[in-house]
Amino acid sequence: MNPSRRTFLTASASAVALSAVSYQRVLGANEKLNIGLIGAGGRGRSLILEAQKQGQNCVALCDVAPFRMEATTAALAKASGKTSFWGVSTYPRPKFYSDHRTLLEHSGLDAVIIATPDHWHHDVLLDAMAASKDTYVEKPLSKSIDEGRSMIAAVRKTKCVVQVGNQRHSGDHWKRCRDVIQSKDFGDLVWAKVWDCRNWVKKDPFAPPANFKDADKIDWKRFLGKASPRPFDAYRYFAWRWFWDYAGGLMTDIGAHQLDIVQWLGAAEKGPKSVVANGGNYHFKYWETPDVVHGVWDYGKFAATFAVEFVNGYDGVEPRVLEQRAMVAVELRQGAELDDRARPPRDHRGAPGEHRVPDGEEGFLGRGEGRDRGEMKRRTSPPQTGSFASRGRSS
Repeated sequence: MNPSRRTFLTASASAVALSAVSYQRVLGANEKLNIGLIGAGGRGRSLILEAQKQGQNCVALCDVAPFRMEATTAALAKASGKTSFWGVSTYPRPKFYSDHRTLLEHSGLDAVIIATPDHWHHDVLLDAMAASKDTYVEKPLSKSIDEGRSMIAAVRKTKCVVQVGNQRHSGDHWKRCRDVIQSKDFGDLVWAKVWDCRNWVKKDPFAPPANFKDADKIDWKRFLGKASPRPFDAYRYFAWRWFWDYAGGLMTDIGAHQLDIVQWLGAAEKGPKSVVANGGNYHFKYWETPDVVHGVWDYGKFAATFAVEFVNGYDGVEPRVLEQRAMVAVELRQGAELDDRARPPRDHRGAPGEHRVPDGEEGFLGRGEGRDRGEMKRRTSPPQTGSFASRGRSS
């Protein structure tokens, strides 16, 4: 049985879930949501596929490139299982739009998903609020602090439900982690460490396809929006995350996930007192933004350190939260167990210790090279006095 409108809106989905509040404003509990996708690239495609998986309708797509909308429609049709007769699919094609403002006028539209480049988030969300459409907007919410304030003010003037795609709050294991940290048994939080380390040395997955020849099929002027005018650049189109005109690089693309959870788990009602960050571009020479970033956040009652780099994947992805006597480490995948055992202090020589290491892409407890299936295994770490990482290698 397909999920109802109620179950979709109240689900803590890994990708798309609006809110039970929205359900109270729709016509019937068993009706499906009619959703429009604004930004039909890879991330947008994943989000709308998740929405369809939960039983909702994709009725409209908007993108500056028609071939993106065609690819998303093909993926939706394939995932729907709709049969084809004489080579013609029975899947109801969504309406294509080149301007998101026109999509917002689509008859019967209930909600939208915004998965555009970051520099478009502000204007698209404000237009969605003016059209009274509930919205899921990809992280980061905004490209700048001022834009973020403007977006929050616009949302608060409406009755619309808006969810930002930081996603960590939707996992039950994160809630359990927060309960442990906030419990009397944990003690006083003093340090949160979060990092995301991946090995993209062989290929940046956002790099343009070799011999890309469809520049004339892209509305480049509309892609640029309020950004500085410039000739078409395939790297800027496909890998926009790594250019200052359109995004904030690894700090905002990954930090939006990791630092959001630090503030939530640490019960930091306000932002940090101070932030110090450092970064550099050491491998991906076409990136404008750093490919290695480190930062320190001072919240007054605890400190947080954040590291992200995509040139060496040895350390994987992990948040750790520490107090004076114990440590909590959390896998990022749904359904994972918490590792909240008290750890004896290691001496200055780095005495051997046993770590739980999952062999999975979604997260790590301890250190591990594998990133395939999300399995758990044990490994005894050899004595070490330091760790040195190079491009794609560690020692």
